[in-house]
Amino acid sequence: MASHRIGARVSGLSPAQLCAIIEAQAGASDAALRVAEEGLSTAQLCAIIEAHASASAAALRVAEEHAARLVEQPEWVLSEVLLSPDLAPHILAQLPTKEHAVKGTLSALLTVP
Repeated sequence: MASHRIGARVSGLSPAQLCAIIEAQAGASDAALRVAEEGLSTAQLCAIIEAHASASAAALRVAEEHAARLVEQPEWVLSEVLLSPDLAPHILAQLPTKEHAVKGTLSALLTVP
């Protein structure tokens, strides 16, 4: 499971954002309020997120969804990796058939010098 990496992935978020992830993982706002009131460090909050993610696939999914939304990707990831000629066809191949218009548009953009 990727639960051991989620803590590192969210480590740059604010304590309030980390508490929001814990709240969503636990499904109860009381847990996040207790964590926030204790004044835990960012490392401790990340460890709680990792522990929840290790215990439950649903908690890992919640943390991954929050991380995808909140953690900014470096520019090189977006420009060099996600749009690389080697990787883009594999990403586009995963789109459902009803999305062919999008595939065609993106494929055309990738072939423009």
